[in-house]
Amino acid sequence: MQAYLAPTFLFLLVVALVAQHGNADSLTLLKPNATDKPHVGVVFIQGTQIVTKAYIPLMEKLQNTAAPYFSVFASVPAFVLSIPEPAQIGSCVSSAKKAMYAAGLDKDAPIVVMGHSLGGIMGQDYVFSHKDEVGRMLRTTLLHCSCLHCVGRLLFC
Repeated sequence: MQAYLAPTFLFLLVVALVAQHGNADSLTLLKPNATDKPHVGVVFIQGTQIVTKAYIPLMEKLQNTAAPYFSVFASVPAFVLSIPEPAQIGSCVSSAKKAMYAAGLDKDAPIVVMGHSLGGIMGQDYVFSHKDEVGRMLRTTLLHCSCLHCVGRLLFC
């Protein structure tokens, strides 16, 4: 029986360390340059194995393109090992929403959950499992493309 305790302990230790590395303080928040337009929050969920910093130009382009019409607060939460997965999605979206509210996002502003590839699927899963917030606050969209350059071209060209 003790032969199983060491591997189990090590596994639980690794899980705890990975979870601690995680998401609550690891998000990128981009505030709009001006907040005089109607507010919109965007939570962008990364694709598998793509670092969150890779999405910053995309979120900046989104903010700049929408600026004549909306003040976009954009948040890109980081996932452990850069893999969005169900055990973390709730806390990541919650942290992103809290950060956007703390930065000045109106409490009644719509929040769009977007994602790239697996991140889009996880975002949709989150929205579908929070139906009480859908329509009132949450929206979702899925961006699926083989490369980030294509995603940017799909949105802004």
